[in-house]
Order: sequence, then C-alpha cells, then structure tokens
Amino acid sequence: MEGGVYVCGWKRGRTKYALWLQSHPQIKVEGQNYNEAHEALSKAVCLQLGDGEAVFEFDPPLPKSAIERKYLNPEIVIVSGGNTACDATDVGVLFTQGVCKKCHRPVGERTAEPLVIKSIEPGSHGGFISHSHIVFYSGGFLNLLTAQEQNRFEWRKVMLEGRSKKVFYEFIAEKAIPLVPVKGLIFQTWICGTCNQQMPWMHYGILKISHFVSSRDLSARPPSCFAVRMGNVPELGITRVRWRALVGRPETKGLLANDIGVVLPSEIDRDAPVYTEEVWRKLSEEKNNRWNILRDRWLKSPEVEAMRKNPRRTFNDIYEFIHSKVDKQLAFRKLNKEFGYPEWDRRRQPS
Repeated sequence: MEGGVYVCGWKRGRTKYALWLQSHPQIKVEGQNYNEAHEALSKAVCLQLGDGEAVFEFDPPLPKSAIERKYLNPEIVIVSGGNTACDATDVGVLFTQGVCKKCHRPVGERTAEPLVIKSIEPGSHGGFISHSHIVFYSGGFLNLLTAQEQNRFEWRKVMLEGRSKKVFYEFIAEKAIPLVPVKGLIFQTWICGTCNQQMPWMHYGILKISHFVSSRDLSARPPSCFAVRMGNVPELGITRVRWRALVGRPETKGLLANDIGVVLPSEIDRDAPVYTEEVWRKLSEEKNNRWNILRDRWLKSPEVEAMRKNPRRTFNDIYEFIHSKVDKQLAFRKLNKEFGYPEWDRRRQPS
C-alpha cells in the first residue's frame, strides 16, 4: 500500500541519528543528522516494502524546538486516516444543502443518510473522503476507546460497496473546537465565493504545527478525546498521553497523529486577513515565487554556510533560520499592500 503510516523508534547519539520501523526492526538506518536518517529510512522502506510514499509516526515523539514547545501545552493531536483518501458515492445527500459545486465542500447540517464509500485500502483502520474530508475509523479502533470516550460522539456505520473484513464508522460530533490564527505566525485561509464557507485556518512557515485552538475552548484539563472543527466537518482530537497508549496497536495501523497548538485567547490574531479564493491563489503564487528567490539567496549567505559546517546543525535548523528571516516579508497582508486586493468582511473573524 502506497502512503502507509509506519510507527518508528529513534535514538540520537553523539554523532549519529538512528531510525527504525517498530513493525520491521530489521529496517534500521543511521545518519549524521535526522534529515539524513529520515531520507535513508524512506529509501529503505521503498526498496524493502515497496512503499515510495511512506509516512512515519515516531513513538516517543521527536524532540520539539523551543518555540514549538511553547504551543504544545497541553499536548494534543488530531488523529486521522493518514493518506487513505477514499471516494464516496454521493456526498451531496449527506448534508442538508448538498456540496458546493466550486470548492466541493459539504454545506449545511449532516443528514440521516449513511456514508457510502466505494472502497478502502486494505490494512488501514481509518480514512477520509476526498474534498469533503469526512473522517471514519474501523470498529477495531473504536474498541480501543473506552465507553466514555465513545459516548462523547456519534459513530455512524459506513456502507461499503467493495469488500472488506472490517466495519467502519463515520465520526460525527455535535460540538467541535474551532481553529484559530495566532499573532506573530503566518496563517492562510480563503472564502469560497459560491457557498461562503471559510477554509480551515492553517499555519505556513517556521513551525511544524499546522493548526491551533484556543485554551478557552479546550479547557484546562481536556478530555482524552474531543472534536476539532475542520471547516464543516469534525476531526478526532486526542491527548498525546492517550495516543501514546494506543499507537503501535494493530488497530491503529494507517492512522496518523498531527500536533495541535494551544494558545491563550490573548494570542489569537483577531485581525488576520481573509480573502476570496481567487485573491488567495494570486497571493499564494506571488508568495511562492518570492520564497524561492529569498530562500536561494539565504542558502548562499555566510550565516547558512557556517550552519552547514556545524555537525550539530540539521537541514531543519537551516530552514527554520531562513523562515525566521523571511516569513514576515511574505505575510499575505504585507504582500497585498502592493496589489490592493479587497479583504473579506471582518465579522467572519474568530471571536
């Protein structure tokens, strides 16, 4: 299966990084730094397991940078079906206002109709529907959750057109925590001009954390399982402690956890710009062009050359340094001062 999720172990020595698959401990590689070892592991999995698009989940998690640790308190993750994208027979009947013809995202409330999918990759215990991002999990994974955890949500049985020994359930939640943009970080989103839905806030830049929530919505001691709002559909959030108790079990095969940042209400960027899809695409293209120019310029700088010669510095260190120098120049609002594209109504900003 291409795009499989593999649970990995790691060890950092004085001069080398070692990575290995926990399910195939004979697949073990070393590198002078993490990126070199990661590349070697990707090649080994491709050659020995035939998966050229492998995704790695590390247990215990890899070390975080100081700025990332600031936002990982408490430590929570979104658990999804990794790269297992599936097609549904008719997403339109699943929502009261159907599916937007332009952005292909569901509109309205969830109906009583069951999700029907054409097929799913064998071996995976979860997945999502292309475009709409409806998520579902296997009955085996549900059995790992306590009765209290299961009862927080609705788990609606999925109908399969293809053959599968597993039974799958759609994840449905009445209440879900919204995503927020953060002051001082670069976030992007856009509004569909047809259905007026806003795409989920996503961070682009220095951190490996893509999504953030407010501590006010999460509570000081979050439950072990909760729902996070991704546009018009929920995704499953789990505390890192709870996920570590589950990861590596056969019933979590194919599932992937991604960190969610947590910020104080005062750290929410309530003035973050929102644009239409057309404007967003124009600004994205301009940003990418300028990033390539600035990145190449900094890669030739004396500062980066010195970092390259330092064996303790990694590829990630170099790119974090470059991002710290150029991200503010590439913020959409700063770029837009040159073009003057209109922003979306401020009343749609998070409250």
